[in-house]
Amino acid sequence: MGRRNDHSSEEFDQMVLQAAWGHLQENSADSLSLRKLAGLIGYAPSTLVSTYGSYSLLLLRVNGHTLELLAQALAPDPQLPPREQLLHLALGYLQFARQHPHAFRLVFEHKMPQSQGLPVSFTRQLEGLFGRIEGPLAALQPGLARDHLKLYARTLWASVHGICLLDIDDKLFFEGGDGQAMVATLLGQMLDKEPS
Repeated sequence: MGRRNDHSSEEFDQMVLQAAWGHLQENSADSLSLRKLAGLIGYAPSTLVSTYGSYSLLLLRVNGHTLELLAQALAPDPQLPPREQLLHLALGYLQFARQHPHAFRLVFEHKMPQSQGLPVSFTRQLEGLFGRIEGPLAALQPGLARDHLKLYARTLWASVHGICLLDIDDKLFFEGGDGQAMVATLLGQMLDKEPS
C-alpha cells in the first residue's frame, strides 16, 4: 500500500485522474468505487477521502478533468463564420461524447449532496464552455439582450446534448439515424429562426 507522502500533491492527483479516466474508457461510472479506484493506484480508500474530502468531491475532480479535455477538444476556430463555428462546436461535442461516453455521462449524471454546492472553479469551467456558444450567437444576433443570449445558448446546448446522449446510447430509433445529421439539422432550424 502506498503512502501519501510518496508522491507530491500534483503527482497524486494525476495518478488518480489517470486511473479514473483509464477505467472510464472501458467501463461505466457505476462500476467505479472508492475502493476500486484506491486499488488501481495502490492506496487505501481513506487516503483518497483525506485528499479530496469525499468520494463525491473526487468524482467532481474527475468531471473537472473531463471538462478540461472537452474544452481542449472544442478549441474555437475564429477564422470560421459564426454559423460554422457553432456547427464545429456541436460536432466536436458529439465526437467527444462518442469517444468518451462514460466520462461524458458522468459529468452530467453525478449529483453532489444537497449540503454541498458546486465549487466556483467547476461552475467557471461550465461557463467557459457556454461562452464559446454565446460568442458566435451574439455575432449572429447582435441585438439580443444578454439574458436572452444566455438562454438561447443554453437551449442550443441542451438540444445538442440530448442528441449526443441518444447517439451514444444508440437510441436515435430511425433507419440511417445519424447524430451528425441531426445536429446539423437542429442548428439549421434554430439559427434560421429569430429567438423569441
